[in-house]
Amino acid sequence: MTLEHRIFKNTAYIVRVPFIFTSGNIGNTTGIGDVIVSVVQQVMQTDKSQLGFLVGTRLRTNNSGFSFAGNPLPMAYQTSLGTYDIIGGVQYIWKTWNFYMAYQHPFGRNQNQYLNDPEITDPKKIYYESAYLKRGDDLALRLQKDFKLKKQQTLQTGIMAIYRIQKSEIIKNDKNVVLDGTSGITLNLYLTYAKKLKGNGILYVTAAAPVIDRAYRADGLTRNFVLSIRFTQMW
Repeated sequence: MTLEHRIFKNTAYIVRVPFIFTSGNIGNTTGIGDVIVSVVQQVMQTDKSQLGFLVGTRLRTNNSGFSFAGNPLPMAYQTSLGTYDIIGGVQYIWKTWNFYMAYQHPFGRNQNQYLNDPEITDPKKIYYESAYLKRGDDLALRLQKDFKLKKQQTLQTGIMAIYRIQKSEIIKNDKNVVLDGTSGITLNLYLTYAKKLKGNGILYVTAAAPVIDRAYRADGLTRNFVLSIRFTQMW
């Protein structure tokens, strides 16, 4: 769910509260995901274009310590990244094109405890190790094209590139381990259907899939396909 409120004419704050359900080969989890709170300041607007800046924070809802049947779960099953992050970005809109760039910096480590069990040999039950994960910073770039449909409906198609600047780190056998393959680019394609509802509400349904992945994804971003539903209320 997303709540958006305009404080002043050109200033708004946005609160995003996701609910996450994950089911896989070693367990399942449900819960509230990290809450993202941001303030958007619009600095320029014409009939065809808009320019705005964003500053925000990701607030962890837990420390990424979920377990199943007494066993720690990897990050792919966690509902939270387990850290507090700060985000800064800029967005430019020209007609039906939308360009967005943001930088995200996490603080500290989470409290995840997942390490591979040497007795498990089934590849479907082996995940990227993520004990006490310290993520690198991310630079995100998004290019989106909107197609107006009838009855206040829109299709949004786009590409999202996320570049992990530093390698991530974990703690294993009481030693800090730098994970090769955790830096670099992830490239995702997505398609969103948006429908304006009564009372300034908007319903979004998004399908997304990666076309380029980092070699080692300790942060749990290992999904081949994502389907999400989001409701936004503006007042």
